[in-house]
Amino acid sequence: MSLDARTGIPDPNFGAGGVVDLKLNDDQDLNLDTADIGLHSAPTIAKGVVIIGAAHTAGNTPKVKNNAKGYVRGFDVKTGKRLWIFHNIPRKGEFGYDTWLRPGSAEDAVRAAANHMYLLCTAGRFTEALGVAAAPIAARLGLQSPQAVTSVLLLAGLILVPAMIALFAARVSRALSSASINTRELLCRFSMCLVPLGAAMWAAHFLFHFDTGWTSGLVAFQRAAQDVGLRWFNASGIGSSPPLISADAMLVTQTLGLDTGLLLALYLGWRVARAYAPRARDALCLLAPWAGVATVLFGFGIWIFLQPMQMRGVVSPLP
Repeated sequence: MSLDARTGIPDPNFGAGGVVDLKLNDDQDLNLDTADIGLHSAPTIAKGVVIIGAAHTAGNTPKVKNNAKGYVRGFDVKTGKRLWIFHNIPRKGEFGYDTWLRPGSAEDAVRAAANHMYLLCTAGRFTEALGVAAAPIAARLGLQSPQAVTSVLLLAGLILVPAMIALFAARVSRALSSASINTRELLCRFSMCLVPLGAAMWAAHFLFHFDTGWTSGLVAFQRAAQDVGLRWFNASGIGSSPPLISADAMLVTQTLGLDTGLLLALYLGWRVARAYAPRARDALCLLAPWAGVATVLFGFGIWIFLQPMQMRGVVSPLP
């Protein structure tokens, strides 16, 4: 804002009626009300140029990679006109852009890294839960040790199967849609929609462990107390704990949690599809392969729930 020093009236020759809105003309689309960007100190003035930086919420973790960026700008001190802008994240064609590991594809590198994380987190939750059933599966196959089954599950569940399924879904999605979107873009955007399923599977797996071994925390506390010379806490005899809920109730609870994860995954997938295809029919074509993947993961999770689990824990009282 620029004011007449004698009258206090806004300077009509500065900006728009004496005011420059710093959320405009910033080389990015910012929500004028909610964008997480502002100033934390007075600007610097040098040789007739007002230099403006930016500040964000302290400790804020951006929800998306295209969060508001803190570019630095210079404005004419008399007119409020923007003279220059410095992109602290270099754009294509600017100095420093070619310092990325893969020159010319900085944006793709960011999206690919996030995509790998989403796939790994989701696949890891299912593979972890399935790993508990490795011993029963090995017994059915007539193997004396479950190590071979566990190794195969880890290799296939964390690397091979997720990569193949995600790539297949992205290519089918592109083939069914009339929108001009590359396979990599589809893979990166839709992979994150599967995260709710992975989170639901993790919660179901954790609930199973907690239900069957909730008193092991008391045993661990007793051991820690004894290590520091405290003998007043006695958890003797609490080796194997009775479940808090029945097996049928556990299955129902786990299934409901996975149901919620599936619905959230489909909802997020629909939102992504509509962002690319305003027409409902085109959006359904984009979503269909990923909805199929989510449904298969849901069915796989239910199958895991139905497998006999061999739990290991403290089975004898502490001395």
